[in-house]
Amino acid sequence: MSDTSGDDIEYFAMSFADFCKRKKLRATSIEEITQKGLWSLPSGYPLDFQQILRPTDVVYYYDAEQSEWDKGFGSEGYVFVRDDKIIGSILLRMN
Repeated sequence: MSDTSGDDIEYFAMSFADFCKRKKLRATSIEEITQKGLWSLPSGYPLDFQQILRPTDVVYYYDAEQSEWDKGFGSEGYVFVRDDKIIGSILLRMN
């Protein structure tokens, strides 16, 4: 990876507003993720988010509503948001 400034990130196709539907969100911090050891990602993981996040980016913890888990569409993790666009995520679990 030659440029870690974050300027060349291709945004995900889903908007943050669409992502938020049927999910419980809580603003959090990089410190929480670091304390949980989630920066120890498998080798080959495409981006090191600590290097590309800007001070104005927002980190959210999310968990799907129970109805989504019941339907087999549940997911839990963290999303990184810049200018109302998702620039990355860490998936903790899904069904």
